Amino acid sequence: MLKLHAVSRDKQFYKVSEDPASKEWYGATDAVKRYIGNNVNVGDEVEIKFEEQNGKRILTHILVTKKSERINNIEYQRPKTPEEREEIKKLSVLSSTCEAIRSMAGQFQTIQDLETTVLKLYNTLISKL
Repeated sequence: MLKLHAVSRDKQFYKVSEDPASKEWYGATDAVKRYIGNNVNVGDEVEIKFEEQNGKRILTHILVTKKSERINNIEYQRPKTPEEREEIKKLSVLSSTCEAIRSMAGQFQTIQDLETTVLKLYNTLISKL
């Protein structure tokens, strides 16, 4: 079972193998690069054909045989328990609280003032959910 494990930053090379620790990278034809950019996510199981050109492997064909559970190349896992959903909610509120506090820079005289404001804002937001 081959998978697309990584795409280089410049999107010119692709790591396709059974083992994510593999060091095998492939170049690709322009058509394959466009196809990968529009249809293939990291983690998808794929079927490939390639040619050796000047000692380098060039993908000439790639077909997704099974999509991974990824959204925009970010691993996605549905929370399984109410506790996990609650934890995600708390982290989301904490993130929103921190963003709001960042916009209030310079308005706190002491660390205790900052702590009090963060706790009040967090508790207010969490109570509204």
